[in-house]
Amino acid sequence: MYSLILLNGGIGSRTGANQPKQLLKLRGIPILVYALVTADRVEQISQIVVNYPPQWREQIEEVLAAYAISTPVT
Repeated sequence: MYSLILLNGGIGSRTGANQPKQLLKLRGIPILVYALVTADRVEQISQIVVNYPPQWREQIEEVLAAYAISTPVT
């Protein structure tokens, strides 16, 4: 089994957004969720590790709680 590390350290300064790129929505869904859902479908992935800027912890945790990802996410 494998652990997947999603590197989300950027704050999206070049996008001009007021939040990190991974929280921007595409078709109403945060971009981060697309990566999580895709990884969740891979049987060999037993854990997903998400890093992010510490000041966005609450928002990232809200996104993680809002979507049913069966693979453990830390």
